[in-house]
Amino acid sequence: MSNLAADAREKLHSLFTTTPAESDASPQLPPLPVQRPPRENVNQEPSVRSPTIAASEPDKLKTADIGAVLSGQQLLDLITRLTSKDADGEKPRTKEGETIKFNDMPTPEAYRHSRNHVRDEVKSCSDKPNEARIWLNEVFDNKTSREKLEEKLQDPGKFITLDTKLSAALTGSAKGDLATKIHNFKDGKSKNGIQVRGRRVLLMFEDYFRTSEDLLGVVRTGESVEDLRGFLNRWDATIAGMEAAPDDLVLRDFLLRQIRKCQLMKYDIAAFDRAPEKSEQKCYAYLLPNICDLLDRERLRSSRNRILEKNKQSEEP
Repeated sequence: MSNLAADAREKLHSLFTTTPAESDASPQLPPLPVQRPPRENVNQEPSVRSPTIAASEPDKLKTADIGAVLSGQQLLDLITRLTSKDADGEKPRTKEGETIKFNDMPTPEAYRHSRNHVRDEVKSCSDKPNEARIWLNEVFDNKTSREKLEEKLQDPGKFITLDTKLSAALTGSAKGDLATKIHNFKDGKSKNGIQVRGRRVLLMFEDYFRTSEDLLGVVRTGESVEDLRGFLNRWDATIAGMEAAPDDLVLRDFLLRQIRKCQLMKYDIAAFDRAPEKSEQKCYAYLLPNICDLLDRERLRSSRNRILEKNKQSEEP
């Protein structure tokens, strides 16, 4: 029986290596030797089947011939391999990639192109690319409430290995403040026995770069007090219009980027640069009030100048 099994495996291997995976034609089984049961009377002449009967029962002949060589389990494995296809019904199943590789963290201006790159890499790594695309696009669902979306993204479903690879790839590509935020978030959840899933990390990317696009839309301030006041009004309106308030660390870096070349703020910025990293002067709560204080001082100074000018004119004969 072991010889018959080896012969069956050899013929099955020949079948699957010679039949193209993209072909629509059904694979043809190679001719298999027929193992007939031993005759009780060796001297008895073998009976000859009528050609008419043989022609009318081709299916029985094929079933009997194959069944005589292949066991029930081997036949079941053969059928499974012949009919095993992916969700598209066109190609045989492929193996999931071992890792997902992303490019370096993009700039805020290039994030939209990077988002397409993430989609393509995740699909190419999955053995079910169409289902993986739908699964990944749930991150960008704007119709679901924030609380329900976060809860939904924590459930990887049947893509648990793909989700784990996604988390590792995103965490590795993050840089700067976003990387710090992700690591802190993961550490906090880990203390409570919660594993942060890959799609949840991708949502953190979305939040970060959505904030970046909004804040970069606030034109940098000019050199005059009026320019600085107009900038502050646009900044406050942008923050108020966001669905979720950004972290102070993100706000600090973007605010500093927009006001660094403003000469009116050069002393405050110099004090910020000299301060230790974890000091009170190295935060958003230091920069923003200083802008407000400067505008208040300039407003009071302008009012006093107008009063003095008015008094001077009234004293003249």
